[in-house]
Amino acid sequence: TQTGQKYDLSDSIYNLCPYQNIIELINKQNKKEIAKGVFRFPIDKNGPKSFSSFLSKIRKEAKTHELTYGYFNEPDHTIHQFGVNSKQTKQKLKKYVNQITNFAKRNKNLLIITIADHGLIDINPIFINDYPDLRKLLLLPHSLEPRTPNFKIINGKENEFKILFENYLGEHFTLIKNDKIEENHIFSPNKINEKAKQFLGDYIAIAKDNSALIFEGGSNFKAHHGGNTIEEMFINISVFNKE
Repeated sequence: TQTGQKYDLSDSIYNLCPYQNIIELINKQNKKEIAKGVFRFPIDKNGPKSFSSFLSKIRKEAKTHELTYGYFNEPDHTIHQFGVNSKQTKQKLKKYVNQITNFAKRNKNLLIITIADHGLIDINPIFINDYPDLRKLLLLPHSLEPRTPNFKIINGKENEFKILFENYLGEHFTLIKNDKIEENHIFSPNKINEKAKQFLGDYIAIAKDNSALIFEGGSNFKAHHGGNTIEEMFINISVFNKE
């Protein structure tokens, strides 16, 4: 976004910060492939494009694997775009609940667990360009998440940034210096990868209410996650065919 150069992001995280995902770890521990991941297109370039084909792929892989883990980006995308309580969100949820329920009834031999990776909250956008004296102290546009933005500050301007940020936005965000992120286990109880630390900049801010910090030309989503509210941290877990 800064240079205009096109970049293939599909494998970038594995190249920059190599790691083993949960499927790979399970198979490594068992010394054979007992687990399989199913991911919707375009996460998997050959992945299913519809929810019905996604469920069909799950059923197929479950015949030859003890665990099949599937990820589908709906209703997450719809909630982001239209909001938590929107008509579109309610329609999508009803559709998927019906499809999953029928899928479970047709596959009584499968233990099925559905889980979200986060909640969402309808947001109140705050535009950083409305605070030009704060904006000019950034070496780069803020990134990460609108409700947990990170900031790379022009060298020598860190204290000025802290004062202005807390004056303008302190009621909405908690500002945390980078050396306190790992100490306070903000992202993980484990040590943060050294390469990952490079992306965190000088500060991060965590939303306390429904605010989201938006850069000019940034997200126009109605709902987001990544803040410190119970709605974002609460997730639903449903279990089918447990008997």
